[in-house]
Amino acid sequence: MHELYTLALKSLTAIGAGAVDNPHKVAVGFDGFIDIISKPILSTDGEKQYFKTISSFGEFISSKAALSCCIEMDTLVKKFGGNMPNYASSLSALGVHCDCIGAFGYPEVNDIFLTMGENIAITSIAEAGTCNALEFDDGKVMLADNSEINLLDFTLLLERVGKERLVKWIESNDAFGLFCWSELPGMTSVWRDFLAEIFPRVKFQDRKLMVIDISDCSRRSAAEIREMCDLMKAFGKYFTVVFSLNLNECMLVSSALGKEESITDAEEAGRIIYQAIGPQALVLHLLDGVMLFEGDDILFLPTKRVASPKISTGGGDNFNAGLTLALLNGMAYGESVAVANAVSSFYVANGRSASFDELLSYIAEIQTS
Repeated sequence: MHELYTLALKSLTAIGAGAVDNPHKVAVGFDGFIDIISKPILSTDGEKQYFKTISSFGEFISSKAALSCCIEMDTLVKKFGGNMPNYASSLSALGVHCDCIGAFGYPEVNDIFLTMGENIAITSIAEAGTCNALEFDDGKVMLADNSEINLLDFTLLLERVGKERLVKWIESNDAFGLFCWSELPGMTSVWRDFLAEIFPRVKFQDRKLMVIDISDCSRRSAAEIREMCDLMKAFGKYFTVVFSLNLNECMLVSSALGKEESITDAEEAGRIIYQAIGPQALVLHLLDGVMLFEGDDILFLPTKRVASPKISTGGGDNFNAGLTLALLNGMAYGESVAVANAVSSFYVANGRSASFDELLSYIAEIQTS
């Protein structure tokens, strides 16, 4: 495997128990879902067979037009979900403290979110959404009911949290994880008003890390995506911004940023986004690896392929958690991407997030594969 995994293991080993015993703190917002993760069943004749790919599932559905059909689901797990809860849970397993503001149930927190892990503080401002996640070997289809999440905006944040608490929230943590812009209609107002009313009041001792993952923006217009990108660019005044997105999101954002013809090449799409927004780093997590844009350099790091995934929903959130852990501990971007890859791969292979010690062992295993 790539030498960056060797360097990452060496750096993490040097960091050692200090990363767990003296944890960094991360402010995280703002979504929250209850996930029902299932596999659609193709056949129950003899041994149960699942739909392996999204295309095969789609072809089956299309073949039933004007006929109707019934598809049995094999439920794998019902758990807390959403970008922010999955990210916070993974960071907690790695020894990082998370201070979360989001949709965990209102006025009472839903018990399912109390299982996210230790060292997680929860401030709930809305009822959680629900998501039926259909898992396939080549990806997932998320069927979401956003519920009160669709009402979550800056006005609601001020009403249920307050301006001073939001200022202290940013001030008292080492990094800011900002997730799920695409799924929350009011997030543009939150981003805009944080720039206008919160960040200028924060007493920044130095530039904090900001990790952003916007989630699938297929339902968002090109104009909305461009406005989001403009706001993200403005975050650079206060934060070291790292923008993390998958291939689908990359293509949608690059297209909205003004490229008229269809873009199919990840590197070309990444260049468009990186040049337009100018984050400190742009990270594309693809099926076969990760592409990192930093300064004038572009790095591709292959991913350890998991032949039989136990779960894929939340893989990107675990990736972002690994990325955050490494960057908070001063690791270079290339090494940090290797850590992120390993955290995500462990989660997909085992169906749960890695502890710090398990991460060390897993990277050592990747080295020799």
